[in-house]
Amino acid sequence: MAQKATLPVEAILGVSPAKARELLSTLTDREAEVAELMATGMQNHTLAGQLGISVKTVDIHRGKVKRKLGAKGSIDIARVVYAAKFGRHLA
Repeated sequence: MAQKATLPVEAILGVSPAKARELLSTLTDREAEVAELMATGMQNHTLAGQLGISVKTVDIHRGKVKRKLGAKGSIDIARVVYAAKFGRHLA
């Protein structure tokens, strides 16, 4: 029987699923929502409309998410979010 190959999430995204889950656990529920939507590439004004908050509030949440995740930008946030998601599917 062939052995199932495991996707090297950490090698691809630069963060292990366990570390990603640990980082995401530091976010508030709203910050986690913002991070999830940012990871999809959603623009701030669209994100604000979807969550029913102002763009300024999105900017505040975005800054907190970046600080808590140690992210430089949206791509780093996406890496953490997707490492956690892929890790759940591979476990």
